[in-house]
Amino acid sequence: MLRETREGDLKMLSGVRNDVALQLALMATPRPNTAERVEEWIKRRVNDPTGAFFVVALPDGAQPIGFVQLVNIEAVHQYADLGICLLPEHQGGGRAMEALRLLECYASSTLALRKFVLRVLASNVRAIAFYEKSGYGHVGILRAHHFQAGDFHDVLLMEKLLVKGVA
Repeated sequence: MLRETREGDLKMLSGVRNDVALQLALMATPRPNTAERVEEWIKRRVNDPTGAFFVVALPDGAQPIGFVQLVNIEAVHQYADLGICLLPEHQGGGRAMEALRLLECYASSTLALRKFVLRVLASNVRAIAFYEKSGYGHVGILRAHHFQAGDFHDVLLMEKLLVKGVA
């Protein structure tokens, strides 16, 4: 399920923000994050008028397992940039697919969005396969675009047209 952030989510979100491998996969710059910095990040995400942020939780809603976010929402053009992150131990079991489906439904029916756009490292074969399976198509490649681990890496652009109100 997708839900708002709760005080008990800080431990999981701090773990995500301090997991170097996960941050690299998300094309973020890994750095130590104190609980205070993570709280500030959550506040920025939740209060961003051009964004939407949800915790992904197990069906009972108690256990957080990741997050999904929309950033750079363009209301006039009806698209947003997608971000999704699940804890490694919850990847591969269909939970990310379900979270993405719920976010797509929310975005199309509540936010009147018609398209999601995303960027993923061209070398992240597992993530690309997930997005392809979820209906995202290749738009192009930004060559030598993202600097990481001492080198520049290609970034794949992907998009999906959303079906209005489909859950």
